[in-house]
Amino acid sequence: FSERFSNTTLQPVVKLQHALLIAVFKNNAKSRKLILKNLSNQKLIAFIDTLLFKDANFKSLVIGMIIGHFTTEEYSQYAEKMSDVDKIIISLIDELMHDSFRELKK
Repeated sequence: FSERFSNTTLQPVVKLQHALLIAVFKNNAKSRKLILKNLSNQKLIAFIDTLLFKDANFKSLVIGMIIGHFTTEEYSQYAEKMSDVDKIIISLIDELMHDSFRELKK
């Protein structure tokens, strides 16, 4: 279930939301008075991971950004395994952000 759902639903939606996710991360950094372009890659990774794994409000926001693109059928599948799927969503976004340093630092 999880791998198929990830490949057919989650990954395309995360890719679709790429630019918006970048903007949301940048805005969060700005509200915290962080200048991402001045952070080392290691500190940028720490910032990303803190937001995604420790900030419940931010985590809920980005999960909602992905779920908002589900069809009713996809949402039904999501609801069956919500906790597992949330972890996959966060992992996909974490990977995307780690691969997007250049965009985050613009």
